[in-house]
Amino acid sequence: MKNNLPIFIIILFISFKAYPQFLKPEFGGEYIPNKECYCLTEEERLKILNENDKVIQKLISEGKLTFQKTQVVKFQWPLRMADNLNDYGYYGISNFVDHNPVYQQIQDYNNGTRSYDLVNYNHMGTDIFTWPFGWYKMDNSQVEIVAAADGIIIAKFDGNDDRSCGLNGGQWNAVYLSHSDGSKSWYGHMKKNSLTTKNIGETVTAGEYLGVVGSSGNSTGPHLHFEVYDSQNNLIDPWVGPGNPTTGSSWWEEQKSYFDPKINKVATHSNWPEFPPCPQQEILNLKNNFSSGDTIFFVTYYQDQLKGMNSSYAVVNPENITIAQWNHSINDSFYVASYWGWSMIIPQGASAGNWKFSVVFNGLEYSHTFQVNMPTNVEHSDNLTEEYYLSNNYPNPFNPSTKINYRIPKYDLVTIKLYNILGNEIKILENDYKAAGKYELEIDGSNLNSGVYFLNFNSGSFNKTAKLILIK
Repeated sequence: MKNNLPIFIIILFISFKAYPQFLKPEFGGEYIPNKECYCLTEEERLKILNENDKVIQKLISEGKLTFQKTQVVKFQWPLRMADNLNDYGYYGISNFVDHNPVYQQIQDYNNGTRSYDLVNYNHMGTDIFTWPFGWYKMDNSQVEIVAAADGIIIAKFDGNDDRSCGLNGGQWNAVYLSHSDGSKSWYGHMKKNSLTTKNIGETVTAGEYLGVVGSSGNSTGPHLHFEVYDSQNNLIDPWVGPGNPTTGSSWWEEQKSYFDPKINKVATHSNWPEFPPCPQQEILNLKNNFSSGDTIFFVTYYQDQLKGMNSSYAVVNPENITIAQWNHSINDSFYVASYWGWSMIIPQGASAGNWKFSVVFNGLEYSHTFQVNMPTNVEHSDNLTEEYYLSNNYPNPFNPSTKINYRIPKYDLVTIKLYNILGNEIKILENDYKAAGKYELEIDGSNLNSGVYFLNFNSGSFNKTAKLILIK
């Protein structure tokens, strides 16, 4: 008797399933710069101001310095990346000026608490630390200090130790400038022997090299201490805001936001980076060349990461196939610096060529390219079919097992599912990325009832259904 049961034609829509499933970061967290440093004692600060005034008077008498009191100086950013650094960013701000005169109570220019004080000291400048890998950046002179405005050098100190980790670091390496409106800018904690070769009395222009970020003097890690005074030696906080009584307008040409969420670096590593105690250089473990079967470590380094700001991660192969995709955000209110890492094993037969690790954060995409090398033990593409193919199963009818052969021309996701006569999914036989090649799959029907089944094969744009008959 002829079977009149309807045969269902099944159209499958395969949704992407990340490989592997990244739920929580395996590595990282908040990075807390060693923020408390008694940069200068009050006696040292007064001594520097007095000595600066003496030099200024001398330069005026020699005709080398004149002031235009109606012209108010505007500052450029006092740091820049050196030519040997090509990251997205390179710093974070750990401290602003503390405007609360009561010790152990903090008030920055925005009425926040991004500063510090000690039992007898209020922080009096802006601390900009290098991130990530501050010691590595210092040792390799990757972040340069530049003049924030045109000026004349009125003092400089060099030759002091630049690997300080505490409050007994002695004198810092520093450059002091006087500007056309009589204001003064200080650049402290510089790397030893990195200072400009220009001498006291010589002019510099805005953006001109002054030195390299270091950790000299009373310091607990590489950073720039940027401090500003007006012509009357009154401390000026150049950041305008409701908590700053020293100025009614910003002294910056373009004042940065109080929170400035960005990604400084996106990287691949051979293992997780290491952050040993101060003043040891970090162990970066950076790597950009991998092979199938290698473990790859993905790490992203943030500046000013805020609560709830989503990061959308993706790993994309040379065929523009997304191999892995996941999201992450933090629950804490704010990290001045942070880093997060995930690892995965590069699948066997992964496509050789340039892969991309990308992160979309705060509306911008940050990406890093790495190389996956051609395995030495895979069949050359000349011997592979240029088309997708699925054979009929054999034997057919079968009991208890049968086999199929299939081919794919490139690295791709292969999904094979088994359905009963009613169109119900019975079993997922395959759901994984495969290298280009020929494959054989055995289907076990020991636990199935006699009847008609349908096998659906899907890879790339190729979709085919085969009819299987099980007779027991």
